[in-house]
Amino acid sequence: MTDPEAVPELIRVRTAVTSFRDAKSELLTSLRVAKLAGVSANQLARECDGVMSRPTVLDVLKSEDGEAAGDE
Repeated sequence: MTDPEAVPELIRVRTAVTSFRDAKSELLTSLRVAKLAGVSANQLARECDGVMSRPTVLDVLKSEDGEAAGDE
């Protein structure tokens, strides 16, 4: 493979990876906003089932005092 940009599948995968990163960033922002609006971290973790692990969701939503948001 001399020119990686000449491989259409490589371009598609790079585009998909970029889209995934952007979507994940938007999801994390939405989770934080929902938590601030009063949705429990446990509910948000349930809603993310199959997309993001519960520990990851709870870690993202850790409160400022260092406790996991689901430990309330």
